[in-house]
Amino acid sequence: MAQWAPHPKLHEEDVPIIQKLVNATPPANLEPPAHHEEFITDAEAYKCLLDDSFSQGFAVVKTNGGKVGGIIRRTFSCSHHGRATQNNRKLAPHVLRDEEGKITTDRTRERTNLNARGCKWHCSVALRTSLIDSEVQR
Repeated sequence: MAQWAPHPKLHEEDVPIIQKLVNATPPANLEPPAHHEEFITDAEAYKCLLDDSFSQGFAVVKTNGGKVGGIIRRTFSCSHHGRATQNNRKLAPHVLRDEEGKITTDRTRERTNLNARGCKWHCSVALRTSLIDSEVQR
């Protein structure tokens, strides 16, 4: 990997802190994901993607996953993926309060879609369960 350089918008006082964290990261984890790169677990893949994305100035989240037959699949996306907040718990769109100022809805915060910016970055990972099982049995 090339020498790490801070993003131009990174605050000057944060540069030494980020530099120290990047320097403490295993060099292999600072490389972008490679086609057919092998990992034993999805947690290991996630850690490598987190380290690389952190060094590049963004964050990765798990967005999809499942197991079909002997293959575990995971999709990791930029934390700014999507166009809107998912609202999986079916909360009210806004916080509503009664005359006394008490919250009357399940939602307790406003402005929950600040991170949704439609970023298309993603990485798909497929793991063979036979590899995972053999590692666990050792």
